[in-house]
Amino acid sequence: MLKGIRHWYKRNALWLAIANTLVVVYLSLFRISSIRHIVDFSYIDKYQHLLAYFVLCLSWLVVVANKTKKYKYITLFSIVFFGGLMEVLQQVLTDYRQADIYDVVANSIGVLIGFFVFEKLSKTIFKEFFAE
Repeated sequence: MLKGIRHWYKRNALWLAIANTLVVVYLSLFRISSIRHIVDFSYIDKYQHLLAYFVLCLSWLVVVANKTKKYKYITLFSIVFFGGLMEVLQQVLTDYRQADIYDVVANSIGVLIGFFVFEKLSKTIFKEFFAE
């Protein structure tokens, strides 16, 4: 069963990463008023950014898991750039969101944590998962 799940995930890793990216775009650029009323803690937004980019980073690193370190670093840079771009687009395309440098910082921290978690897990727990 686990072998079947592993093969399914490896075959669909790119599509899952693209889906995660589209979810982040949607959450970044569209009004989601119901969430704001449910959760109203100070700075909770930064934790949400960190978590979203942590998951986004992990999903894309699975896609490039068997590539060289260069691909992993390009992936990290691309996700950080994407996070900055989403902030700029929020400022430019919406009248209900504003760009925030602290969101970019939270995004970047999520990416870095995602990278370190991925590196640790891919060398220990998921070593067999990422084997060709």
